Amino acid sequence: MIPHSCPCIGRKEEQAVTQVLRSQHIKGGELCRQFERRVAAAQGYRYGITTATGSHAIEIALRIMFADKKARVGISGYLCRSVYDAIVRARCIPVLTDADPVHFGPDLKMISRKKMDAVIVAHLFGVRVPLGPYLKTGVPIIEDCAQRVLPNAAREPDRGIMRILSFEATKLLTCGEGGMLLLDDEELQAEGRKIRAGSYDTPRIASWCSLTDIQAALANVQWSRLEKFIQKRREIAAAFMETIGRRHQQHIHPAMQFEDTIYYRFILRVKSPPQFIEAGARSGVVFRRPIAPLPLGKLFRHRVKCRNTETLMNTLVSIPIYPALNRKDMLKIIAATNAALDMAPGRLQ
Repeated sequence: MIPHSCPCIGRKEEQAVTQVLRSQHIKGGELCRQFERRVAAAQGYRYGITTATGSHAIEIALRIMFADKKARVGISGYLCRSVYDAIVRARCIPVLTDADPVHFGPDLKMISRKKMDAVIVAHLFGVRVPLGPYLKTGVPIIEDCAQRVLPNAAREPDRGIMRILSFEATKLLTCGEGGMLLLDDEELQAEGRKIRAGSYDTPRIASWCSLTDIQAALANVQWSRLEKFIQKRREIAAAFMETIGRRHQQHIHPAMQFEDTIYYRFILRVKSPPQFIEAGARSGVVFRRPIAPLPLGKLFRHRVKCRNTETLMNTLVSIPIYPALNRKDMLKIIAATNAALDMAPGRLQ
């Protein structure tokens, strides 16, 4: 069975972790600080704060922005629940919007209608959300780049006031778990470090969510490989576009054809995701819904109409795409995908 996601771990990662273990300096220390500086510079920010997860990075971002007050934070209803949980842990109020059907970002019209103190814009599946229109709203924008990390993002034209990265096991680069908060404000970053580590010179409740040097050693090697990881993903996506697109172009989501997509997921549109997923399992390939099993509005019982979100939930599926795939795997994925899309054409459209 070809899994839906799989990390790409090699000898250099093993050597880096072994070196830390032998040093016996395994808690967060100099390696974490080196990794923070390296990533912050590459992303175009002054500071980076490593955290135990990307969700913790969001929590700290909101706590230092709003001092534990009940700020209203906008997010798309088509999003992983970890973002929602982080907002609540930061004592803020999640405000759900519909999702843009093309780039999956929060609905701009709903942001304008609802009073929000900040908006988290997630770049889902490796697809870039154009930030310009969001920045023009005047609402502070926090970028969730858990699924779209570039090694040279400092060159991007627009950016949020803060940026969140994730290094969870299925992400573009990984150290098992882990995240990072990127920002420019010196005072806020100092406060964020106190909250992260439980400093004794602040009475604020700490999150106790530091990264370890073991994880930092692994993540640092992965960061060096990120450009090649993305190149491999794009090569695989090109093969999918040619072979699957030749027969089923209408099923490929338009965002897969954007020049700046980096393919954290390869997204297809089908009429019956359960049927498509079952067909993949019979062929020995794991297909999934990219966000599952429920939109945030239904999961947390918000009274908000999100028609685009419902459509995305009911039609989108993703097929395996990651650097560890070999040619044999790719051919099997292509064959399984075409077979699943070929079957029952009256129901799979």
